[in-house]
Amino acid sequence: MRERATVVDERPGRVATVPGGTDDAVLRLRATGALDASVHRQVSAAVQRALTEVAARSGLRRIEVDLGAASFLSAAVAGALAHGAHRAAEQQCVLRVINASGIAARVLVISRLWPVLCDRDDVGTRDA
Repeated sequence: MRERATVVDERPGRVATVPGGTDDAVLRLRATGALDASVHRQVSAAVQRALTEVAARSGLRRIEVDLGAASFLSAAVAGALAHGAHRAAEQQCVLRVINASGIAARVLVISRLWPVLCDRDDVGTRDA
C-alpha cells in the first residue's frame, strides 16, 4: 500500500521562500508520498498559489518543486507540473522540478518532460 501523498510547505501559506541566487528569491514547494491522479488537483492548486505569489512579489522569478520525497509520480501530476511551467513562463518566471529520482525521474524522462521541467545540471541526480 502506498503512503498517502501530501503537498507540504515550510511555513503557513503553503509556499516557502528560500534564497535563490545572488538577487533572486525562489519559491519552493515540496511534494511527498505517492503523487498519483488523486492529488492532481492538490498539486495544481499549490502551483497556482505559487504563481499568484510570484505575481504579487517583485524579484521572485523561480518556483522549485522538490520531488525528493515523492515515492510515485503519475502522468497526470507530471502534466500538471508542465502546465504550471508553461503558465510560469507567461509570467516571465521559471518553474523547475528538483531532486527527482527513481520513478519520478523515469516518468519525467519517458514523458519527455525532463528537459521542460528540470535544469541540465540536475541530470546527475536522476537514476532513470
